[in-house]
Amino acid sequence: MLALAALVILRLLPLLKSPISAYGYDYGFYLYAAAHAAGLKLGTALWGGYNSPLFYFGSLLHIPATILLNEIYLLATALLGLAWLWFFGAKRWQMGAWAILLTACSLLQAELYTMYLWKTVLALPFLVLGFKFLAEKKYWAWAACSAVILLTHRTTAIFYFGAIALYFVYWQIRAKKIYWLAGEAAAPIVAAVLLWPTLQPIYVNLIYNNNEYVRTGLFLEGRSRLLLLWPVLLLGLPGLYFHLKRGKNPLLAIFFGLSVVWVIFRLPFFHRIWIYIDLSLIGFAAYFLGQIDFSKKKLRTAAAILDLSDGTTEPAPFLMRSLGLSLPFPRVPTARGYG
Repeated sequence: MLALAALVILRLLPLLKSPISAYGYDYGFYLYAAAHAAGLKLGTALWGGYNSPLFYFGSLLHIPATILLNEIYLLATALLGLAWLWFFGAKRWQMGAWAILLTACSLLQAELYTMYLWKTVLALPFLVLGFKFLAEKKYWAWAACSAVILLTHRTTAIFYFGAIALYFVYWQIRAKKIYWLAGEAAAPIVAAVLLWPTLQPIYVNLIYNNNEYVRTGLFLEGRSRLLLLWPVLLLGLPGLYFHLKRGKNPLLAIFFGLSVVWVIFRLPFFHRIWIYIDLSLIGFAAYFLGQIDFSKKKLRTAAAILDLSDGTTEPAPFLMRSLGLSLPFPRVPTARGYG
């Protein structure tokens, strides 16, 4: 609960400093869409842009636009923290707590929040839960999460279902079901042909749009992203290694790999795909940190094993002092002195 409180408080702090200008300019677009949703048809509200089915039903219930935006936005942030707790389960609650703290401290997630990418923030909790329910074969719960993502955010839906498609291909390859694999490979091709009249305007807009920010997705600059990502990268990559080595469900790893490949090849909207990379690394970093025993006895042993004493007989004095631990061994003179 403390980790969840920290997440909510850190997201509220910008509002306390400057309530009007805390968010990016997308807030104005969403506010206009929510305030004028009464004149929309349901089909228009379901498809892209700044519209949302929530705005449509909110207008029918006469809910003020600011409440639809602000309260749901903060609720979705808290829900992401709860989703991490649910993702790791009660027996591994420490990993869930670490995931919440890492989310709270992630500068990429903070940038996502302050830029007011409303649909992305709303979809991420259901992405985390959807992966969990699919891995546990809870198909009704998975279908509910999938429906929310599909109705909430188009980009998240593409990566979510893309990762799931690759996940099924992975299992078909492991099971050596060649006929199923051929069918799964043909299905997206057939779907693309049937839906091309609808998809063509979106494709043309993304590939040939004169506005670079539309093609690449406005987010942090490339060098800034790497500088801001390195702490969770340092913890997340070992977590990914141990996660795969111990035979855990590979769905989140597949999602991470798909996002990385998308960024490497600079495919449409690739700047904002760093959000998914960061989210995946948070999950793996939490898995890694959750396996470390942070008791004083274990840390003392680790410090002694590492032995950064630089020639003295003291076991890693610098490391132990940095951890706030007392030195259990007396200082003994050596040929090089006391160090």
